[in-house]
Amino acid sequence: MLVPKFVTPSYCGPLLLTLVVCVLLCAVPATAQEIGIVDQPSLTLDSLEGENEKELSIGTAFSLIPSSELSGSGGDVRALRTDVNLHYSIFSLAYGYSSYDWSSGTSMGPDGGSSNPWNSLHDVTLQARVLKGSYNDRWHYWVNAEATAAFEEIFPGALGAGFSGELAYDVWEGWMIGGLMRLTALNPLNQDLFADGELGVAVHVSQKHVRQALIALGLVEEKESTKDRYALRFAYSAMDRTYRLSPHSDFVPNGYVGIRRSKLAAYLDLDLDGGFHMILGPEYHFNRQYAVYGSTGSRRSTTDIASSGGGYIGLNWTY
Repeated sequence: MLVPKFVTPSYCGPLLLTLVVCVLLCAVPATAQEIGIVDQPSLTLDSLEGENEKELSIGTAFSLIPSSELSGSGGDVRALRTDVNLHYSIFSLAYGYSSYDWSSGTSMGPDGGSSNPWNSLHDVTLQARVLKGSYNDRWHYWVNAEATAAFEEIFPGALGAGFSGELAYDVWEGWMIGGLMRLTALNPLNQDLFADGELGVAVHVSQKHVRQALIALGLVEEKESTKDRYALRFAYSAMDRTYRLSPHSDFVPNGYVGIRRSKLAAYLDLDLDGGFHMILGPEYHFNRQYAVYGSTGSRRSTTDIASSGGGYIGLNWTY
């Protein structure tokens, strides 16, 4: 039985290192938690206090991975992703669109492949929270059931059903560490292709500590301000997501492609007026790979992609 790559040693090493860094960071005390952990990106840890389950939340986000070299192909690829999400009560619906720009002369696949294996990929996720609670006022947990569809051209493509489990620990007032695990069983059951998954960990830094750092750098005044509504997050995640290719594809008709990557990131959370919330920051993508499967789910080839920086910006509105 094949284990999804996001749990193999090459992925676990960075995760363990990040966990150690998180523990060291969280040893620093704080005196207040001004802002909670919010939706997007990678980890979906929600605000822990004052949450209104009946609020409607709409969000959009953009992320870019600049041109990156494809191992052994003589070409490179650039990826731009757009996300739109809707959340109400215990339900959430998310749509993602990824566009790919391949350089001329790019070849992939067992037979050299096409110079444009695919131009765009779509994914839809419907999620329902089935469990949420706290323990000892410090541990907070969530369990979500979800259904997914991922395709190049024709919906629903690769269908999946599974769960995501999230756990957060309030280390000290204003400092928090959170973890995420997601596992989704896919419809093309095969020893080479049977599940998608994601692992992640994030450290949330309180507004008070961010302000202390800005004061030390001389960027803000030392006096307290009621208008400061921001926080920092440092995150690591490893993801494996599978898409069904078009039946009209010149690359692998009705085949599948697995998009795999690890990511390190630092995000700035900004609470704005009017119910708006912005998230932005740099990202670093590594351990990247495209795995190509035939129409029955049997693996045909894998291509490694060079590590690359990137960026993320998102805006959420709550009504």
